[in-house]
Amino acid sequence: MVKGAAAPEGDPVPVAGQQDGAAERILRVLPEGIPGKVFDATFGVEGHPDAPNESHAWRHADHVDPLARISRSDLGDLVVLHDSLLHWVRDPESDSRLSFALDSLLRVGRELVSVAPRTVVSVFRDLESTIKNLGNFRLIQGFARLAIDATQSTLLVRDAHILELEAQAMTCGTAWVHQRTGRLEDAEAELRRALHLNQDARCRRGEAFTLKCWGRLHRIVSERSDLCPTPADREARRAQSTKALSEARAMFREIHAMTAQVGDCLSLQARTALVGGHLDVARRLANDAALRLVDPDSKPAQDLAILRFEIEHALTEDAEMRASATAGLERVIETGGPTGHEIGEIVARAHFTRARMARREGRPWEDDFAIARAKLVSLGLRHGVAELDWWNVIEGGAITTAERELLEMEAPAVRTAAWRRRPEMQPDMTGAMHRELQGSDLRMVWEPVLEAARHDLAVEEADVIA
Repeated sequence: MVKGAAAPEGDPVPVAGQQDGAAERILRVLPEGIPGKVFDATFGVEGHPDAPNESHAWRHADHVDPLARISRSDLGDLVVLHDSLLHWVRDPESDSRLSFALDSLLRVGRELVSVAPRTVVSVFRDLESTIKNLGNFRLIQGFARLAIDATQSTLLVRDAHILELEAQAMTCGTAWVHQRTGRLEDAEAELRRALHLNQDARCRRGEAFTLKCWGRLHRIVSERSDLCPTPADREARRAQSTKALSEARAMFREIHAMTAQVGDCLSLQARTALVGGHLDVARRLANDAALRLVDPDSKPAQDLAILRFEIEHALTEDAEMRASATAGLERVIETGGPTGHEIGEIVARAHFTRARMARREGRPWEDDFAIARAKLVSLGLRHGVAELDWWNVIEGGAITTAERELLEMEAPAVRTAAWRRRPEMQPDMTGAMHRELQGSDLRMVWEPVLEAARHDLAVEEADVIA
């Protein structure tokens, strides 16, 4: 029997009229259930007379079996259920169970992808903003993979539209998740495939957007000492970043109504210039970007406000210019702009930027650092948390130059985890004698701790999309 529960909580109440049992058979593979309105729209079942407001209940099966498969006789109902769920998640009455509905929609999509790929092929494009606002990496990755699998189905003609959908799922889905979980090499591989797909489809907008994302990624890689250990490596990546962003900017200029994207490319180029120490170039590019990013609450404009604060505090002692840049940073912190995962990430970065500047100038910084760290933890950005923690280790001065050089050959999450495990090292390997070790002797001492940290990171990364 299918049961209904008042959303989001309440005692289960029976629902009458199961007809041929299709509802029970389908719901048994959906552990999270479905909204009452979706149930009624799919199966055409009237609510039980003793259950008022039944359309607002949450339906689930008595016995759930996520490993079961839907029979072909129920595929018609499954397509209707997919479309009803898609309609509901686009405009839910309450978002308190949105993630549950999305989980069920993803499971339904997985059942349909091999037999009705056209039903699910555009679902990632339709729901990208909704899913990203939740910040659930498993769902983002899941819907992106669903779209990619659908586009590769032999039941569909791989025309330009299908290639564009596949490229978008890679650029905005799988690569997006890989970047935020620290798997930068995997992100780069996805962007390379997406770029080729956009070129094959002759989709200039998609190609420009992928190049913009790749330009950002090149700069992020240049800041990772484990991936770019030498100055030459870092400079080469920054040059690739500048090239990709310049190409993307030129493409966006050719497309109507892409002014904000041009501004975003300029802002990202300014960030690359700042990282490379070219402050005057960074300021010029940032000023050009500001002329095009006119919505102060947009993500690119808030990114730019943080950047301009960093540039002006690095470049000038002029009180008026610093005050203007500081006001921009304060607006990001105080207003936060639109809600959502990516804006939360920006607000965290704004707090961290203010903390770094305050610590450098000898002012209290701990509160901003704690807020930034807590926000990143709540967003599931473990690698971002690790980067903050490593900065705190360096600034704290408790680490030797040799230890820093050794640990910075590892990913941020590994090096910070290893540093936290330091007390586990043998007592005679800590203290003054240990701190004098160099080279292979130092690595031999640290290797057991590093190996444990690498193992922990591998387990955490597996959990991200499990």
